[in-house]
Amino acid sequence: MIQKSINYYRRTIWLKFNAKICFLLNLIGILSWLQKQRKKEYLERYTEEFANSLFEPSVKFGFFYTPYAYFYEPIDLGKHLVFDQEGIPMGRSDTFPQNHNPLIVCFYALLCFNHYMESASKESLDTFHRMVKFLKNIMEEKENCLLFIYRDDYHKHKTTAPWYSGLTQSLALSVFIRADKLSENESLNSIIEKIYRSLWLPVESGGVFRDLGQGRTWVEEYPSTQKSMVLNGFLFCLIANYEYIFYTGKNKL
Repeated sequence: MIQKSINYYRRTIWLKFNAKICFLLNLIGILSWLQKQRKKEYLERYTEEFANSLFEPSVKFGFFYTPYAYFYEPIDLGKHLVFDQEGIPMGRSDTFPQNHNPLIVCFYALLCFNHYMESASKESLDTFHRMVKFLKNIMEEKENCLLFIYRDDYHKHKTTAPWYSGLTQSLALSVFIRADKLSENESLNSIIEKIYRSLWLPVESGGVFRDLGQGRTWVEEYPSTQKSMVLNGFLFCLIANYEYIFYTGKNKL
């Protein structure tokens, strides 16, 4: 017990010491200087890519949201995932996945995209394209929408199979917008439109869009007869909608 207390206070003192150092560095402007240097390096690194029209100057990188940015490299996230023999992530290792979770594939694809844009890694770019190809192979069409279907019930929110998630659809939309921007030959506009349309399919019709009345709406991460209204999924939906509107210039179906 005494040893545990000593270790606790030792860690506490060390953390407070580090916090104090950071405060002092920020006070004298060193952290701000480092941040400006990183921004300068960042802009210089991508000047050539902007010039080569990989991304139009008006778009730049502020257009793209970087989900799970605290994973700098794909391998950082990969440590927590289970992969199949083709290198496609199936799910988190702590969930012992038996089937592919398209949500995880989308997360991994976005991280590979982020890393490619940050480092110009060909490996990350190739992996991103493999994730896109896999997603294209598993999507299903319903009512002129492209869906990523879940075959198991989700009992916590009383969601019964088959169903699709507003969160997964939103991340998939972000993935295919990026894939279309990188594509030199194939247009993915039709896929983008059909994934986007899925976010507006009413819950009553097997979709994820919920009309709350009085001009209020929601996109359900876990659609069911009862309102689950998970904020996480809805926020990613807002991000994907922003990207869609910015990329296509449309703000409605």
